[in-house]
Amino acid sequence: MKSIFHKTILLLLSVSCVLSSLETEPYYPVFQKYSREFHKVDAFRKLVDVNATYLSSEFIEALQKKWNPPKSSLDLPENGFLVSVFTPEPQRSDLTDKHLWKIYIEQAGQKIFPSSITSFKDKIWLDLYFPYNNHWTAEYFIKFPKDSIHLPFTLILTSPFVTAQLDWKI
Repeated sequence: MKSIFHKTILLLLSVSCVLSSLETEPYYPVFQKYSREFHKVDAFRKLVDVNATYLSSEFIEALQKKWNPPKSSLDLPENGFLVSVFTPEPQRSDLTDKHLWKIYIEQAGQKIFPSSITSFKDKIWLDLYFPYNNHWTAEYFIKFPKDSIHLPFTLILTSPFVTAQLDWKI
């Protein structure tokens, strides 16, 4: 029992250090500029958390400077989003399920639908650069047709239990 307590304290301290170091780097303001969040609670029960980062060219450039990977290892979809979802029932977090989720961008009165939605399994590096990811979230890359997204726009994720609207009006 004592060992679990010590490991938990150590984990909390290390997460705190990562988050505080993120806030002092040039990457963090760009991350904040292009990230949005949505939370829905009903009668003291969390229904959903949605966090999304618009993978704009400015954001990808800031991420590359922070991470400094070879271009080929950074396989982020241009004109897309990294979306992190939490629901109490994990099967409801599956954004690839077209019977459960409808995802689109609303822009200048038009709806633009994704060209692909891909589940992201290798969360190790994501946790370092996207602080809203954790063990209980499911991550997805949502890609839209090339040159179809222009600011301002709203990313909409809708299901039978919730509709999340994330606005980018930069």
